[in-house]
Amino acid sequence: MNMTQESLFISKYTCIDPEIFELWVEGYTASEAIAIISFKELSMNTGVTLEEIEDDLRCHYGMYSHLEKTISNPKLDGQLRQLFQADPPTRLWVLEKYYQIDDAVIRELLCKELISDDVKNFSEVAEKTGKSCKSCRRQFDNIRRVFEAVREMSGSILENIKILFHLRDELAKKYACLVSLCCMGFKTPEKLNYLTFDSWKKCCEVIIEQWTYKLTGPEYHETKMDKEFLLKLTEFKMLIDGEEDHKRLICLYLKPKLSQKDFSDLDSNFHLYTGAILTLAIALHCPENIKNLFIDLKQILEYFKQNNWSIFDLGLFLQAYDQCAIEVDVIKIDATLKSTWGRFMEVLSRCLLSMY
Repeated sequence: MNMTQESLFISKYTCIDPEIFELWVEGYTASEAIAIISFKELSMNTGVTLEEIEDDLRCHYGMYSHLEKTISNPKLDGQLRQLFQADPPTRLWVLEKYYQIDDAVIRELLCKELISDDVKNFSEVAEKTGKSCKSCRRQFDNIRRVFEAVREMSGSILENIKILFHLRDELAKKYACLVSLCCMGFKTPEKLNYLTFDSWKKCCEVIIEQWTYKLTGPEYHETKMDKEFLLKLTEFKMLIDGEEDHKRLICLYLKPKLSQKDFSDLDSNFHLYTGAILTLAIALHCPENIKNLFIDLKQILEYFKQNNWSIFDLGLFLQAYDQCAIEVDVIKIDATLKSTWGRFMEVLSRCLLSMY
């Protein structure tokens, strides 16, 4: 808090100091914030006394605690205008700061099933991430609040979040990812903690794009899997019977492109790789297998990692696996099967490459 800097005014009588507000959002107590700001202010010889700093900060902290009741309500935009006469840039800034999420905190919460009632020990999350317990709790509560507000809404998850919570696109995309993970019940155990939040977001975005309902109407939601599509995947059992044809086409396509090491491994272990992929595809219509999607994807990746495939060669293989399957006769003549296969492989490929 620089006493000489311009603050963000939100009414004739109240103002938001950006520095104090950020300390409050991060979960610092008033005493901790006073220590941080007083050291900075006094070292700059601004002429401000310690008593003035303490009084000003405690006044701001009290106002922000009152403001929090408004921010945590999905219908907050009108309330902010009525109670504080906030200009649009200030309202957006306040919302962005309050709803900001730390990737490290989210990764720890994912290991604890994100919105589970069992998430009670925020001290453990705080210790692992270097964030305060209050900050971890705020993020948990915000995720749960957004989830509860949009989970039963039809239409776009992203647009619903932006409309209800007035968040800008990038932050709303993060929440859309978390809502989809919760709604679809994906298991996110600690062994997946190596994934960055950006990897989770890329995976969720392509799943929403390819595997959920896109029609409008009260019974169609981006938060729910397209059951008819998932059931159609069971027809790809035919590729198990046609493994040799599929392998031949892939090998012809990849022999001039893959490294010699990876091509030799593909020739030897194609049965293992295709078996893992097709087993995943034909089992996805079962709800429990959907929940295990990311665990199964990690297992598929382990096969390639154990044989030291490069991510570049893995990308080439997935491209060939996709394209050569639709050249197999039984799929080639069926437009619906080709479309279904494309939707499956788009998710598989982008998820595996994001998780590698």
